[in-house]
Amino acid sequence: MRTDDNRVIPFRPAPKSQPTSRTVHVDIEVDLIRQCREDWRRGESEIWRHFSLEVDVCRDAAGELRLHGLPGQEAGLAVAGFDAQALPIAGESLRLEQPGLCVTVPLAALHEAAALLQPATVVPFALRRAG
Repeated sequence: MRTDDNRVIPFRPAPKSQPTSRTVHVDIEVDLIRQCREDWRRGESEIWRHFSLEVDVCRDAAGELRLHGLPGQEAGLAVAGFDAQALPIAGESLRLEQPGLCVTVPLAALHEAAALLQPATVVPFALRRAG
């Protein structure tokens, strides 16, 4: 607060800026994969850890869906191979694989997120110089 001529004027906080992209929470299944340690299974991969996780889905600057909140994926994991125009089939899921990581996302949840997170519309804005 500040005082001005014996009046008390409360400071009003500036309105918080809204994020550029909304997020939608989605439950996924994550498998952490590593090379087998036993000699007799040399060259094979095994699921080291399996867990369920709630992550945020949002659109990046290019308009693609990304999963945020995965371990070791600070920039988010791009959802590749997802067709928003195709009809979701009940119980079907999308599997995203990277070295050491396998993510399973329900297609119904991705379709719901894609519907809620429509890409932004860019409106051109030009100023003319006075003169």
